[in-house]
Amino acid sequence: LESIDLPDGLQYIGMRAFSGTALKTLSIPDSVYNVSGSIVDNCVNLESIKLPNKMQNIDSKFFYNTPKLKSVTIPESVSWIGVESFVGSSIESIKIPKKVWNIGESAFENTKIRSIEFEKGSKLTDIGGKAFKGCIELKSIVIPATVTSMGEGAFYGWGKDQTIYIESLTEKPFGWNEKWFDGCNANVVWGYKSV
Repeated sequence: LESIDLPDGLQYIGMRAFSGTALKTLSIPDSVYNVSGSIVDNCVNLESIKLPNKMQNIDSKFFYNTPKLKSVTIPESVSWIGVESFVGSSIESIKIPKKVWNIGESAFENTKIRSIEFEKGSKLTDIGGKAFKGCIELKSIVIPATVTSMGEGAFYGWGKDQTIYIESLTEKPFGWNEKWFDGCNANVVWGYKSV
């Protein structure tokens, strides 16, 4: 299965619907409001995907092992990014919509991502452990002031040539794991004011 035409009017796509297939491109019609689970994981030939504008979550392992996928636009409707969502993808840059409140554990672990931008007015509160572990191509990231929970080793493996900008906050919030910075040598700039 290298291509498929999904009809307008389709509302639901079930878990693992296209997992492990030879799909190269996938366009999900905007009529789809429910995408259950990881529907394109292990699609090693997938080069492009268009997500529906009513999609609510990027479920766990959604883009797992999609090594040819270099870009994706996350719809404004998405509020949650699951565990290991992008592990094994080749995503180079991503804009996180303001409705997203959670980034799951290991969401971007060991990806070659170079740019992560949080939309102005971000509602992000939770970043899971190892969320950005091993993202050594990412030179900097700005963490929104709204983040009240940060998991262990969120930036594990980051080096001295990388910078974590913490927006507005001047010290670690109570809800951040004591080991949030474990295995990380990056520079941390507290109280960052975004332009």
